[in-house]
Amino acid sequence: MRRFLVVLLVLTGGFALSCGDSGPSGPKPDKDPIAGWLKVRLTTPNANDGGIMFTISGGQIDSIQSAYPDLFTSSVGSSRRVIVAGNLTTGGIVAEVLVPDVEMAANYSATVEQVAARDTYEQGSASAVTLVVER
Repeated sequence: MRRFLVVLLVLTGGFALSCGDSGPSGPKPDKDPIAGWLKVRLTTPNANDGGIMFTISGGQIDSIQSAYPDLFTSSVGSSRRVIVAGNLTTGGIVAEVLVPDVEMAANYSATVEQVAARDTYEQGSASAVTLVVER
């Protein structure tokens, strides 16, 4: 009888351990993330912008591309510093960033650090120049 109780306790203990929650707790995401490109759109009052330096942050960035021929990037902590040169125009896309989930676009922001004139590369005022990160 004693042997029977020991076996029963071992089996019951093993069963109890196997019933535990082995997965992550909390709600499951409704859908899988969708990797893709976010656009960085320029708004400027200047008619002769030829270069811009900005920082983009807000989440993981896998890659940066631009239709402009001169694109330079560097990592600054969890952000990326970007320099784009060319005939920049207001309303135009200066860069695109590859992110792991385009649904998180609202988390990303771009901050203008410097702008330069097209022909002379003279530094201009960055206070009225804005960038918007959009899908």
